[in-house]
Amino acid sequence: MTSITNEPTLQDERDSFHDKENVKQSFTSNSEKPKGKSEKELMETSLKTEDVEEILNMLRKIIQHQKEDKNGGKEEDDAQLLQPRVVGRDRVTVPVQNYFYLKHIVGDEDDLVLVGSIIQCVFHRDISGLQNNDGLFDFGYRLNEVAAYDDVLVMRKEVSEKGAKTLFQMRAPLNLDVYFHSFIFKVLTATLTVELSTSHTSSKTFLPDLLLAKKDLRHNASIRIDTNPLPGIVIEDLKRSMDKMAKYDFITPFPTVEYFYDAKRGNCSKCKLTFYLRDVKDYSGSKIIEVLAPMLLISTLNTAHVFNPENNGDTSVTEYISNAATIALASVFLLEYLSVETTQILTETTLYLLMIFVGLALSSLPEALVGTRGVAIAGAVLVWLSLCIPMKAAIMFYLLQNKILRARKYQQFVMDSSVNDEKHDYSFKAFNHEKQDYNDYFQSCEDMLAAGELSRLYGQNQKPIRKRVHVIHYPKD
Repeated sequence: MTSITNEPTLQDERDSFHDKENVKQSFTSNSEKPKGKSEKELMETSLKTEDVEEILNMLRKIIQHQKEDKNGGKEEDDAQLLQPRVVGRDRVTVPVQNYFYLKHIVGDEDDLVLVGSIIQCVFHRDISGLQNNDGLFDFGYRLNEVAAYDDVLVMRKEVSEKGAKTLFQMRAPLNLDVYFHSFIFKVLTATLTVELSTSHTSSKTFLPDLLLAKKDLRHNASIRIDTNPLPGIVIEDLKRSMDKMAKYDFITPFPTVEYFYDAKRGNCSKCKLTFYLRDVKDYSGSKIIEVLAPMLLISTLNTAHVFNPENNGDTSVTEYISNAATIALASVFLLEYLSVETTQILTETTLYLLMIFVGLALSSLPEALVGTRGVAIAGAVLVWLSLCIPMKAAIMFYLLQNKILRARKYQQFVMDSSVNDEKHDYSFKAFNHEKQDYNDYFQSCEDMLAAGELSRLYGQNQKPIRKRVHVIHYPKD
């Protein structure tokens, strides 16, 4: 801090300024006005050039002292800290490899957590510009739009001439959303959005740019197998290894991986992992049996009741209605299997229930009461038609499952050579940031889009988000 003991204080400067002003006012008021001279000419005569310059200098010092008082009398040693931080100036795009090592998903009910590791490799010639207070060279994380503190734990760091490598232990909560819902069948998505935060220094803004694997997709994300896979049941082994959930089951343990490239900023700092889940009862097939089997029995009994020859006049109206009420009462027990949490009034489930109870109501009207047997027959037909709704939902559910399974291949995610054959070698060779050039293994989204090299490994959304964000994903379908 600069010493100011030998310089006049702020109060001295102000007193000196006021003294000079008093002198000028006294001179102006006590002196006689020469004849023939205006007041303006008198002022120009009284104020000399030296006095004006001295007054301006005193004003500058007063302003300077006021600034120092506002800052507590402290001066900044680094002149760069006084410069305003302009985001659009001196932007530096930094190549980053972000590798996911996925272990399992654990959770009770709807609180699901993805357990695994993240390896972040930062490639930059002037890596010192990214140094944090704790000596690490890495970009911070935001998981599902929330800054990650306890969710991502730093385990190990390595720094070399080519860049910096940091290992993070991850326990990330997943967002659960409904992807498909038809009747009693439901497919959910458990998603994790990972975004690298921008890093700032006094003079530069560093933008992380996620790199994509050029040859082997397992350099982006891979899955660990806890058990030794057996031939023919590799997928089931993966499910047992990754599935630590109580309520849900994997449709496939292989996620969809998406990268979001911002064309305006010229970088990709966000990616998303999406897992597809289903209810455990949906997978076992017990849910469809719990619903369809009783309704098949009720529909059959209702049809036999309507077309029973003994009901052509030999049976009383009271007895006929009693038999129909017994059948209707049995269908009431289906309600506990068909409860759906939704705010919509008309859904497939409500339509199904409506057709059943309207059909049973029409079937309970005897010919002796309404004068025709056609009303009861129409009710029986309506009950049978209601079965089309669960059958349609079941077909759509299983078709969607097969589509998700077909799009994902074992060799895209698993680091295992047990599935090698005569034509393919699926063993995984990890990237070494100290010995290997990252340009041989990875490529930026911008370069891939410009070169048109997405067709082989990746897919791309036809329409960008907000007309500037391009989504690059795999599997392609």
